[in-house]
Amino acid sequence: MPPKRPPPLPRSLFVDNGPLSPGFAPAPSPSTIHPDFITDAHTRGAVLAVPPTGPQLTGSVTVTTDGEAAAEPDTTPVQGKHKASLATVIAQDQAAPLNLAPADAAAALDLVVPATTPLTGEQWDRLDEAVDEIDGGREKVESEVAALGDAPRKIMVAGILPPPLSKPSSALLNADEYVLFQARSSQLSLHADVVLKALPPVVDTRSAGDNRWWEDAKSVERAVKLYIAPAIESFGTSRIVFGSTPAVTVTKDTESHLVVPVQGAEWYALLRKCIAEMGQDAAAMTDIMGRNATEYYKLE
Repeated sequence: MPPKRPPPLPRSLFVDNGPLSPGFAPAPSPSTIHPDFITDAHTRGAVLAVPPTGPQLTGSVTVTTDGEAAAEPDTTPVQGKHKASLATVIAQDQAAPLNLAPADAAAALDLVVPATTPLTGEQWDRLDEAVDEIDGGREKVESEVAALGDAPRKIMVAGILPPPLSKPSSALLNADEYVLFQARSSQLSLHADVVLKALPPVVDTRSAGDNRWWEDAKSVERAVKLYIAPAIESFGTSRIVFGSTPAVTVTKDTESHLVVPVQGAEWYALLRKCIAEMGQDAAAMTDIMGRNATEYYKLE
């Protein structure tokens, strides 16, 4: 018996944008997706080191807390505009009042969540209350957006994207802290004036397990990607900005147990890779890595 002929391929493969059509252009490789330029939206003053042949650093924001005067960053190696911002810190004590730091009414306001372990429901409540106190509530923001086309000032939230890491991705997927992050960050995104800062994560080694998974770059990347994906889904690429420095500063008192597995240029590379592998194009990459911060901090 002669062998059976394989069924014919459907015509749709060869016409229009079918994968076998003459004009089909495959999606670009994630390794080729880069921003047009970089704005470092969260630094303590150190200049982000970027390769001379890639996207260049065109601006940065030096963020300080605890009432300290913000120091001007060292701008010698780079061209561009720079700004100092004194952030408001959300106290972990529920009874503590929110002491707003002085801010330029025309620019963005920095709000730091100084957590070193995953946020609890009470900490998320405190963040929601702080945002409501600053912007007057979602209804007020919605009316401003309807009248002006956008919120007049953005609230730049640092310390929750990603939140402090406590588990590798395999354990994180079904963990209560991850389910809580997805639900509460989605709820927070309903405030049209809230922007998330994508900053290097911190790990409290006392509660992160004994196998030291945070020392493996791939393990950290997989955990970070689990948080970046739902954040982009909720906030879009227009309300996320890149920063090179963690929201929490490691001090002599905490360096024995608090580690930053990736930061600076390595964090930029990891975040760029995660965003590109999620299918975002160069325009979206530029929004997150540069354009959004430039616009919201009035660095143009």
